[in-house]
Amino acid sequence: MTYLVLASIGLSIVIAQVRGGKLSQLGEIRFRLWWVIPVVTLVQSALVRSPHPEERLAWWHPRPVIMVSSYLVLCAVVWLNRDLPGMRIALAGIALNLLAIAANGGYMPVSPTALARITRDIVSNPQIGSVVRGSKDVVLPSQQALFWVLGDVLVIPPPFPWPTAMSMGDVLVAVGVFVFILGTTRPHRESEQDK
Repeated sequence: MTYLVLASIGLSIVIAQVRGGKLSQLGEIRFRLWWVIPVVTLVQSALVRSPHPEERLAWWHPRPVIMVSSYLVLCAVVWLNRDLPGMRIALAGIALNLLAIAANGGYMPVSPTALARITRDIVSNPQIGSVVRGSKDVVLPSQQALFWVLGDVLVIPPPFPWPTAMSMGDVLVAVGVFVFILGTTRPHRESEQDK
C-alpha cells in the first residue's frame, strides 16, 4: 500500500500544481487527530520490520493483535474526518483491509502466484502459511484465505521500479488520498470570489 499511496500523493500534488491549486491550503484543513496516522504508520512499519517467526503467529499473539488494533484506530480517525473530501473512500479501503487482516489472524493474505509475479527472489513454491518478510502478508492460496478477494491480489509486476501486490482496499485508500489532496487544494476562481 505504501508505494501506491505515495504515488497517489505525488500525482495529486502534480495535478494540483498544474491546475493552479495551492498546497498551503492543506495546512488550513481541520483534520481531527491527524497526528494519529503517522503514529499508526510507524507502529505498523516497526511490526513488519521487527524480527518475527517465519510462520504465522496465533491470533492472540501481540503482533497480530497490534496490527488489527492499528487498523481499528485508523478507521476511527478517518471516520471522525469523513466529511473531508475523499475520506469516505479511504475509510472504505481501510475497512476492507481490516476485514481481510482480521479474518486471517492479523495478516493480509497474498497468493503464491501474486508473490511469484512481484519478486524474482522467491522460489516457485513459497511455503504456505509463511510470513512475507518486511510486510504484513502471509502466503495463502485463495482456497485457504478468508475473504481472499480482499487480500493482496492485484499485482504491479516488474519492470515497475517497486513491484508490489496490493488489495482493493489499498486502491481505495490511494484514491481517497488523491481526492483529498485535489479536493482541498482547489484553485480560487475570480468568479467565485466575486459572489
